[in-house]
This record gives sequence, C-alpha cells and structure tokens, in this order.
Amino acid sequence: MKLSKKRLFISLIPISVICVGLVQLIVEKILSKKDMLLFNVRSFCTFAAIITAAVSIILLIIDVVKSYLQKKNCISRIFMIMTAVSIVLWGSLYFLINEDNKPYHVININWDMHLPNHYKETYYKEDTSSVMGNGLRFSIFEYENSDEIKKAVKWTDGNDVKEIAVPVITILDSLHVDYDKYPDLNGNYKYYHQNKDGNSDIYLITNDEYKKIYIIENLN
Repeated sequence: MKLSKKRLFISLIPISVICVGLVQLIVEKILSKKDMLLFNVRSFCTFAAIITAAVSIILLIIDVVKSYLQKKNCISRIFMIMTAVSIVLWGSLYFLINEDNKPYHVININWDMHLPNHYKETYYKEDTSSVMGNGLRFSIFEYENSDEIKKAVKWTDGNDVKEIAVPVITILDSLHVDYDKYPDLNGNYKYYHQNKDGNSDIYLITNDEYKKIYIIENLN
C-alpha cells in the first residue's frame, strides 16, 4: 500500500529533525575530538548537500511543469524525500562548519597538534591585513583540566630560555595587544615552539598551573 503524499510529508518532518539532532550529538561527542575526521565529514557533507539541493531543484522544476501541463498537483514523492535529505544535510553542515571553525580545530589542523577541546577563549587578536589565512594571531585559551594541557604538547622549561621572548613580544607589539594580556616571561613558565616550512612559527606558553595557554602564531 502506497503512503499518501500528505502522510509522507508529515512523517518526513520529525524524521528530518531527529536526524539533524543525531548529527549534532555526534559532532559534539565524537567529531569535536577528531580534527581530520571532522574536516573530511564536513567536506563530504558539503558535496552531498550541494548535489541533493541541485537534484531537488531539478525535480521541483519537472513537477511544476507537469502540474502546469496536467492542471493538477504533480509534486512527486521522490521530490519530497530528496528535499528532506537535503534539509538534513544542510542542517548537519551548519553544526559541522560551526565546530570545524572553532579556533582549536584550526590550530590543530594547521600545526598537526592535539589541543583539547574543553576550553574558553578569553582573548583573540589577529592581523587584519592578513591574506589567505596568513599573518599574526594571538589567542588565550583557559582550561579547567590541567592534565589535558600537560599532555597536549612536549613542554620545555622556559626559565633559562629567554630567546623566545624576542619573537613573542615582537608579534604581540605588532598586534597592539593590551599589556595586561601578555604572558609573564619573567617568572616560571613552560613553552612549546614549532617552525613550519622555515617561515611560519607557533609559540605556546603556559605557567606551572597549566590552566591557561597563550598561543602566538606567525603564518607566512
């Protein structure tokens, strides 16, 4: 027995909402901890959403033409289903993009790192003249779980290593960062430095409590 178009339409609404809700849960619980998998799923979902939207538009045009020629409603079931799938994909894409654009994901992808996702970004400043994602950036992440910070990277004791102060302060000065936001490089601190391609650098600085990370980037 065929399902009537009206009943099909009504049943597709809660199904679509449930599917989008499940995707949101998966993004929060699983994909938020896996940067590359999140990126790949987002890419696939983007492609699929565009294709299904295009197919839905084509089906709609066909159904509208048929309705006009036959003087009756010819909206097909396949159009309803494809539209529902498209809505689910675009709704899912919203949560995927929102998660993928969070600062720690961008940093993890750019620098092949694994900063934990349970944080609060309390300060951010970037070079507004930067092009194609290049330029200077400064962020402050605050965490509640210090153990996650200790394991995030291989920290180096900065007490006797003052040479990182010069590039770090140079970047912060160039960004006109408020002085009260500068990391304390005169006390006990830990740091991590990575250079990529010989001209891009990232500096992570924290203190003995491992509750706050200062992230300084120079991307070229």
